[in-house]
Amino acid sequence: MKALDKDRNRRYETANGLADDIDRYLRDDIVLASPPSWTYQLWKAVKQHRVASLSITAVSMSLLIGLVISLIAIGQVRAAQQVTEDARSVAEQKQREAEAAAREKEVQRQEAVRQRGNAVEAARNASQALNMVLGLLSKATLNPETGRPYTVQEALDDLVLDLENDTQMPPEAAAQLHLAIGKAFYLGPRSEQAKKHFEKVITLEDEASKPDDLAVAQARRYLGALERGPAELLRAAEIERRLRVDQELSKTLTWLGIVMHQLGKLDEAEKYLSEACLLFKPSDPTIPLEEIPFFSMVNLLRDRLQPEKADRYEVRAVSVAKELYGTDASMWMERAGSYRATCRYRAFEYTGLIALDLLGPDATDRELQDISNEFRWLGRFERANRCLMKAIEKNRTANRPDKVGWCLLLRARLRSDLHDYRGAEALLREAFVAYEQSQQHQMATPQMDVQFRSELSEALLALGRSDEAKRAEGRALAKYVAAEYQRLASEGVSVWMSGDDKIPLFASLLRSGQKVDPADILSVFEITNPDPREWDKPTAILMGLAWQQAGEYEQAISARETAAKKRTDIGLGAILCDYLEEMLLELYIQQGELDRAESFFTELIAARDEWLPEDQPNRAFTRILLARVLILRKANLDRAKTLLLEARKILEKHSMTPDEPKQEIAKLLNQIAQAGDDAGQLHQ
Repeated sequence: MKALDKDRNRRYETANGLADDIDRYLRDDIVLASPPSWTYQLWKAVKQHRVASLSITAVSMSLLIGLVISLIAIGQVRAAQQVTEDARSVAEQKQREAEAAAREKEVQRQEAVRQRGNAVEAARNASQALNMVLGLLSKATLNPETGRPYTVQEALDDLVLDLENDTQMPPEAAAQLHLAIGKAFYLGPRSEQAKKHFEKVITLEDEASKPDDLAVAQARRYLGALERGPAELLRAAEIERRLRVDQELSKTLTWLGIVMHQLGKLDEAEKYLSEACLLFKPSDPTIPLEEIPFFSMVNLLRDRLQPEKADRYEVRAVSVAKELYGTDASMWMERAGSYRATCRYRAFEYTGLIALDLLGPDATDRELQDISNEFRWLGRFERANRCLMKAIEKNRTANRPDKVGWCLLLRARLRSDLHDYRGAEALLREAFVAYEQSQQHQMATPQMDVQFRSELSEALLALGRSDEAKRAEGRALAKYVAAEYQRLASEGVSVWMSGDDKIPLFASLLRSGQKVDPADILSVFEITNPDPREWDKPTAILMGLAWQQAGEYEQAISARETAAKKRTDIGLGAILCDYLEEMLLELYIQQGELDRAESFFTELIAARDEWLPEDQPNRAFTRILLARVLILRKANLDRAKTLLLEARKILEKHSMTPDEPKQEIAKLLNQIAQAGDDAGQLHQ
């Protein structure tokens, strides 16, 4: 078709062009001949229809131009609408911000008004409280009722009286004062008065419509600590959680852990103490030692037989205490005396741990002995024994057999406290070996000889209650000691540090079996008052022994009752006590005074529970004696069983407890069970 195309320009230019194209076709190459393209056909149509083509082109261009103009117009309209919308949004946002700022300003204004009102109220409350305190301080320096300077306790009593008579003080201010006074009594020996003030805080805050105030939580915490009951402590913890006061909550959880520990709920105790340890922050140097949770965790873990974990907590506890209160070991020793005088036995124990840590390997044997005595008083015999073992090691290294002997004597006293008189005898005989070595080194003194033999005679006489040979040896030793006291007195040499050897002299004479006229004792001590209740403990013990030997049993019982009720540093194991309560029980039985025995030992248990540390074994031994009385009377055997179980629980805390007290408890429990079986058979 290319050769015949009407368009000359589209035909082959020459015949050779056609031949070449045919040749390419035969070689399967691309040929030049092809159909007309669409652009060519379009161009041909336009040329054929020029008018129509121009019209269509004009209309198309008009439509295209109109479309472009429309699109541009629509874009401009939409842009204008967006600008308007943005402006409106900005205006609305500014309006909202203005309204929020106005509301915030109003809230701030109202808060400022409220704070101003609170400040005025607090100032008025503080002014009234301050006026009361200033009025108290402005009193005369002498108390007109006693003629002596005002004591702190008297000042507090007067403050309480003024507070009770003031009817104008707002409840919140009065509550704060009652809380402060309650804390002052709580940290001292007047816990019952403290309880009344804490209860008053709760009442006053209720009147002020503030039952969830922090003061209420603190009052409930101290009430729970005093009553050893979890109910008030749980309510205090609930308030503190709502108020989000973690440090106060830590204190409450610590007491919850202590109370649960005492109730035997060890899992719950560990849960509360663990949370308390996590919350506690060492930031308040006024916090009582008892409320540092790490110390309570140490005691719990030792009871749970987890010594390694307990040691880790003990390191943390001591570190926190040093951070809060300082690292002066002498200051801690002074604090110990204060805590002991106010019956704060937990704090007293913790000071011993801290002082021991601060002294470290440089502690002298005297310091170790002092700390050991602290632990002994608390009933922490294992810790006391470890301190004395360290002191013995130091003195052996320093080649001081005299001091080794003294430390062995102190270890023997630990055994006597637990009624382990065989263990005490063994240690005292070992002390005699050290004493003989000190004689060779010219370190021994006559006072040491007398002291060692006196203590050994006490242990032997205690064993002599069931062993006649021990009793005879003990009497012989006591006789020798009495003679030595008399010889040394004639030479003007004193044995006791107090310089008064008359007490151990009379004690040795009575222990040796020699008769002593009670009138001579009263004359030597220049005692004119015949009422045993007015005597001190050593005099009452001596008079009880003398009257018993003289056959004056009523007077002997009265004197021994007086001696037992008197507070003493250590208790049954102290020098001169001479198995005091055991001998008193024998007198009761001999005189047929079992009713009187029950009444007395009941009172004695209540008194000792109030002022003796929880783990002191004397509390256990007094319970055993009362149980024996009840069994002898065949009355109230359930109570006897409870007493024996309580005694066993106390003694089980001491790994050094000998088998004899445990065997006695088991024997008495069997008697109660047998009595119950007999009663059941009789009923049938």
